[in-house]
Amino acid sequence: MSVATNTEIDGLHSQTTKLVAYTALLEQIYTSSPTPQVFVDNLNSLVSAILAESVSLVITRPVLVDFVARINSIPDRDAKKQVLTFALERVHPRAVSFEEQAGAIREKLADIYEEEGDHISAFRVLQGITLESGQR
Repeated sequence: MSVATNTEIDGLHSQTTKLVAYTALLEQIYTSSPTPQVFVDNLNSLVSAILAESVSLVITRPVLVDFVARINSIPDRDAKKQVLTFALERVHPRAVSFEEQAGAIREKLADIYEEEGDHISAFRVLQGITLESGQR
């Protein structure tokens, strides 16, 4: 993902247009990343962009939902783990705004740890899920 693309999306005035642009960018990342590391870097850049304070929750939430829904289509477990770990680190400071999305990211990351036989790490990741919330 190039910086110009972020700048172009940030320059859009309509929230609907921004949402469509970020969703299209996510699709582009999945269809055109040449190597696993470029793929990871592009997804991490997208996550950073959508979790910026300047991006509205109305845009961030659905893009994060789409991001999480597509994670299982990443065949490389290490790439998936890198992306989920990065996303969790980025969403953590704003976890109150993104409880459901953070919980879904934690569940996906815990699944990977369980596949690797690292049940303690899976437990620690799941332990961060908020079970009681005024929003639910």
